[in-house]
Amino acid sequence: MNNLGLSEAEAQSMLNYETMKMYNSILKRCFQDSVQNFSSKNLLPAETKSLENCIRKTAQFNERFIQAMNYFTMTKSKLS
Repeated sequence: MNNLGLSEAEAQSMLNYETMKMYNSILKRCFQDSVQNFSSKNLLPAETKSLENCIRKTAQFNERFIQAMNYFTMTKSKLS
């Protein structure tokens, strides 16, 4: 059991759910921002590039955010 009273399996399931929810939200936002033309089943080159850039930038932001949170957590625990 963890601090929330969840078993490891329940905690992992909750983490997986939240990860998929975030992933779907990112894809939805990037798709809405990047794809403007629905006249073809294929993405236009500019749409593909825009979508790839959006996903790359979001992934880079998330990586930096996680690093900052880890640093904050480590710093906070050293002060305690």
